[in-house]
Order: sequence, then C-alpha cells, then structure tokens
Amino acid sequence: MAQIASGPTADQTAARSIAASAVGHWLYDQQGNKIGSVRSLTDGGRTAVIMVGTYFESGSRDVRVPASTLSIVHGQVMLRPETVAALNAPTQR
Repeated sequence: MAQIASGPTADQTAARSIAASAVGHWLYDQQGNKIGSVRSLTDGGRTAVIMVGTYFESGSRDVRVPASTLSIVHGQVMLRPETVAALNAPTQR
C-alpha cells in the first residue's frame, strides 16, 4: 500500500529555506533595483513580510508575498518580476 506524504514538498521546503535566509536582507528586482527589505516570515515560512521602501522614506509599507517568489541570485535576494509588478500597481481603496 502506498503512503501519502503529509509534509511539505521538496519545493516548498526549499522556498522556505531561501526565504528564511533572506530575512533581514535587502530585496531587489531582476534589474538590480532595491525594492526594500525582507522583514520576517509568517504562516510557517510560507509568507514573507517585506518592507517596500526604507524605514526613512515616506510611503514605505509592509506587504506580504509568497515566500516562493523570493530567490537568491549572486548573493542578492531577488523578487520575481510578476510580484514586483503587483507591488507597483496602484492600490485599490
């Protein structure tokens, strides 16, 4: 009888590991522009809380993105392009 895996998949575990190592670091888009910083993880590591902008900039804000949208490229924490576009979209009120 086959057993059903109940834990996280290898991809989910890898995404959480990358996100965990990204906490406290600057976050960049694919062109190398600074977006903000990775502040913390929630939901057991599935969600990353990032500060868009910096603490001293007006308009800076915290947003939540899936941890799987983070990657580390050449030592820098990067955010997937489609997530960057969503961050830059006008907010609905």
